[in-house]
Amino acid sequence: MKQKILVSISLIVIIYAGWRVWAVATTGGDYIPGMNAMDVETGEHFTFQTGPDFPGWPAPNHKTGKNTVYPVEVCYFNQCGKKPGGTWVILNGSLDKPGPTTCPVCGHTVTLHNPLPEGFTLDEKGKLIAVPNAKVNNSSQEEAGTEPSGGPHRRSVPPGS
Repeated sequence: MKQKILVSISLIVIIYAGWRVWAVATTGGDYIPGMNAMDVETGEHFTFQTGPDFPGWPAPNHKTGKNTVYPVEVCYFNQCGKKPGGTWVILNGSLDKPGPTTCPVCGHTVTLHNPLPEGFTLDEKGKLIAVPNAKVNNSSQEEAGTEPSGGPHRRSVPPGS
């Protein structure tokens, strides 16, 4: 009886894994649930679900009808770290502009998969907090725009969730 249960569970796992591989292969690996994006003209924030029917970037803004919506990275450095959700920044590469992207609010360089400042995480509201007992250099705390807190460590959550 135990052997039949194990075989059944194994079969379910194999079928699920095969389905996931197929799903990624047929979408080119481009399915991203809840991807943050912003309209370059209006500054409106959006959350897109990309997949096989996604038109690509720039995506259309449903209010204006223009293809002006681009994916964003989030800056949490300097004063951007003091506001929940940080500052949303469209990378120059997405706009076919040369050179590095700098945050329009704090001037910090923003990169693809932009990291949080060293020794920091996000609380459940998306506010930057220091990780207690994290070993960081003082410049990271200054860049993050916050001081270390002695509170409990909170789980990290992505922007916009």
